[in-house]
Amino acid sequence: MYIIAGSTGTLGTAMFDALSKDNELFLIGRDETKLKEQASAINADYQVINLNNTVEPREFAKIIDTDIEIKGLVNCIGSILIKPLPPYQQELLIPTKSIQPLKHLLLLQ
Repeated sequence: MYIIAGSTGTLGTAMFDALSKDNELFLIGRDETKLKEQASAINADYQVINLNNTVEPREFAKIIDTDIEIKGLVNCIGSILIKPLPPYQQELLIPTKSIQPLKHLLLLQ
């Protein structure tokens, strides 16, 4: 089983799509409507967790069966804004190139 934390966001949805084909998943997120939709599509369990209802680490075993082997945790929680900080000079910016988001993903089993 893989746990995807933040499965309903942009990156989380991409990970959900990639991993749900051949793996059992447990989904974590803050949007219950989207979580229910994802979970019902693959018959998975999910838990709504946000900053208002965090789960204590010692109680995490109440959410996921401790007898299930967890192959990995994919953390897709949070957001990032990437932009130059003003003032900047165009020639000082590092050139970037486009990559396919999951092309270089390595899952350890």
